[in-house]
Amino acid sequence: MIFPPLGHLIGAQKAATTSLAALLAAHPAVRVSEPKETHFLTAEWRRGPDWWRDRFAPGGEVLVDASTTCAMLALPGFPPGEPPWGTEPPARLAGLRPDARLIYMVRDPVDRLWSAYWHGVRSGWEKRPFDRAVAESPMYLAAGDYAAQAEAWLAHFPREALLFVDFRDFRRDPAGVARRCLAFLGIVGEDMDLPDER
Repeated sequence: MIFPPLGHLIGAQKAATTSLAALLAAHPAVRVSEPKETHFLTAEWRRGPDWWRDRFAPGGEVLVDASTTCAMLALPGFPPGEPPWGTEPPARLAGLRPDARLIYMVRDPVDRLWSAYWHGVRSGWEKRPFDRAVAESPMYLAAGDYAAQAEAWLAHFPREALLFVDFRDFRRDPAGVARRCLAFLGIVGEDMDLPDER
């Protein structure tokens, strides 16, 4: 196992990152963190790299962290301290693993926003009506501003280190998208058979 992780499924929230992570984890060369979202580069940074390392089972050639908070960075105009990690995650990862490979799943921004809101309602932490929640919490819209989020990462990584995956492509051909992501992570050749179900 080579730590820190090479692969980072940085987002977006509610764009099928959990399903893609499960398909990648089905490959014997891949170890996805447990839990899938460690949030180490964002909310859990204070815990340190040893804590992060312990989130991965032994073995595997390529480690993958799938923390969607990595695509929830502070954008210009955000209130101070929201989110508490600001714009630091890209610089943090560049300092730890400058050759990291970033996979960014994107979904229609309106569909993603609606899904994120209802996820919060079902989870019990979102009590506000939709209009008020979106007006009061800038992260709802910022998480769907893929260009601005990606730009923050590209300030620290070359363009070839970032692979965009469209949610619609994943819905049509999940195994095909997973194979493309594996190739992006440098896993080619044998053992490329993956289950077609999500």
